[in-house]
Amino acid sequence: IHLNKNKKIYLFDIDNTLADTYHSFNYNYKSRRVRLSSLAVFLNMRQLIISLKKNKENKIIFLTARRFYDLWITKSWLKSIGIITDYFDIIIVDNPEEKYFLIKKILKKYKINISFIDDLSHNHENNNMQIYSIVKKVNKLPIKYFGYDQIHMINNNDLQDYDLDEYYFHN
Repeated sequence: IHLNKNKKIYLFDIDNTLADTYHSFNYNYKSRRVRLSSLAVFLNMRQLIISLKKNKENKIIFLTARRFYDLWITKSWLKSIGIITDYFDIIIVDNPEEKYFLIKKILKKYKINISFIDDLSHNHENNNMQIYSIVKKVNKLPIKYFGYDQIHMINNNDLQDYDLDEYYFHN
């Protein structure tokens, strides 16, 4: 990863942050690819990302826990919702813990400002949403972490100026 220390780095999760993913588990699809390509989008989060991308000092990177072979369909889905990105700006990891270790590694190598926007939750489809335990470690990192509560507020409120910092509070 090549990062300019003057840029603001925004690491966005996709599933249940930008994409309304958990509802898709309640339906039968021909394939995983079809399911991922048809995900609904949270319009406020989409608009927030588009707004942040307009500032050249901002770098938007999508950090998602999916299968590596989902890279093409992930990029295609982002394009279908109006977010054009390079393959290099999509990082796929196996699980949420790897997100933490990647951020930790980036922070060790670079002195940069990172905002991490990720619900770090799972099991919504079974009406028993749970937060991954890794969130405790993420909260200790020297970053701005926007978790489930902030994401829920962004996705369910009428946003006027799409200022992410308006939703920041240390967990």
